[in-house]
Amino acid sequence: MSNSHSEDLDQILSIVKDLQDEIAKLSDDKKALKEENESLRDRVKQLEKEAKVRESRINNITRSLDAIEEDLANIRTGSSNNLSPLENAVLNYPENPQKSTYIERASHERAAKIAFKFHDWSEAVKNGGQRINVRESKIKILYESEYDEKLQSIQIRRAFEAAADLSNGKLKYRQQSGNELYLPADEVLVISDKQLQKLDNQ
Repeated sequence: MSNSHSEDLDQILSIVKDLQDEIAKLSDDKKALKEENESLRDRVKQLEKEAKVRESRINNITRSLDAIEEDLANIRTGSSNNLSPLENAVLNYPENPQKSTYIERASHERAAKIAFKFHDWSEAVKNGGQRINVRESKIKILYESEYDEKLQSIQIRRAFEAAADLSNGKLKYRQQSGNELYLPADEVLVISDKQLQKLDNQ
C-alpha cells in the first residue's frame, strides 16, 4: 500500500474516531439532560404539592378569620337575642350577605337579599302577618331591579325554602296559593339596626 493511501486511511480512521467521540459525548449530554429534566419534573411536582398545602393552610386561616369576624359581628348584633342565621347575615352584611359564614350557596345569598327587602316587598295578609307571593307580587321584577339578577321561578322557590330554613322557622315557605314566603303576625324578622335596638330595649 502506498504512503498516500495509508495517510488517507489514517485520516478517515481519525475522523471516524472523532465522530464516535462526538456521538458518545452527545449521548452523555442527552442522558444528563434527561436526568436533569426528570429532576426538574420532580421539583415541579414537589412545588405544586407545597403550593396546595399552602393554599389549604391559607383557606383554613381565612375560614378561621371569617368565623372570628362573624363572632365579633354577632356580639355587635346581640346574638343573645336568639337571632337566626338569616337575620345575623343580613344585619352584619346587608350589602354583601355572601360574606357571612351562614351563607353557603347561591340560594342562601338570594334568601338573605329577599329577607333584607322583605318588609318593603311583602304585603299584609287578612288574617295577620305578611307575605311575598310569586303569583300576586312582582318579586321577579323587584329582585332583578334591586340586584341586577333575573331569577327563574325555581330559583325563587329555592330562595324561599332557604329563607325559611335559615330564619329558624320565623319565615314560612307555603304553597297553598303558589310559592310564597310568609311571616306570621306573632313573629318578628329583625333585619335592621333600628329593629335590633328596639328588641334590646324590651
